[in-house]
Amino acid sequence: MNVVSIRFDPQELANEMVLVFRTMDEAITEVIEFKENAVGIEQNKPSVVTKALKTLASMIATRNFYRTGTEGFINGINVWQKNHKSSPLSTPAKNELIAILDQHGMKWPGWSSSDRIRLLLEQLQEKTMKEWTKSLYSKVRSGEKKDEGKVIGIQKGADNFLRDFGYFDRIPIDIHEKRFILRTGIFHFCSSRDSDPLANKDFQNALVLFCRNYLSGIMMEDIDIGIAPGIVDDFIWNYCAKFKRNICGATPLCHECKLNTVCLFSIMRVSN
Repeated sequence: MNVVSIRFDPQELANEMVLVFRTMDEAITEVIEFKENAVGIEQNKPSVVTKALKTLASMIATRNFYRTGTEGFINGINVWQKNHKSSPLSTPAKNELIAILDQHGMKWPGWSSSDRIRLLLEQLQEKTMKEWTKSLYSKVRSGEKKDEGKVIGIQKGADNFLRDFGYFDRIPIDIHEKRFILRTGIFHFCSSRDSDPLANKDFQNALVLFCRNYLSGIMMEDIDIGIAPGIVDDFIWNYCAKFKRNICGATPLCHECKLNTVCLFSIMRVSN
């Protein structure tokens, strides 16, 4: 029986990940946009409130990006954003948004998309977008699914919205990040003994611990990614998604990957 010696260092992985991230202009552009969104939400800037409403409407219409929106929805929501960027909560703007969701939104179990957007607009009569977003963050952290949490319906969608609008600790985990976290060795070294390799929450926890232990103090666009795993998640997603770089996708391109000397999966393949 042959015994193969494997050397894997999570700190080396983290160091190489940072070098790769710094070359990813498309992800850096998104991070800059996330920061601008955060400032705009804090100030309740009308154009950013409009953008936030468009994002939420898109999540509702497509059931949280699990499916792409129809051409009619995409065209309609883009025109809506352009026409109402200074007054997104005016009566004409709200009526038009409801009509777009009613015509082009997907059906939810027991709900129509227009029902959900109506609920959101009702909540925004009582709260500013800043207050609504902060309340959603509190609900998601505590696991509540009423009020703000009921609008989006699926936690990944809530995490996606919160990360994109300034809550950088939220991780909208999906299959792309799970592949990367598992293959690279992050899950193996940063998960607890009772972790489930099929559970999103355990992948999120592993990434949080990896960032805290190995990326603390590393700055990306003035953000300490050691305490911003949602930002690291966005870089990973851009690295893995099929319509992005697709390096660590369904079929990993280890020969093209700049992490192939520090990734556990790649190291094991070479060793075997």
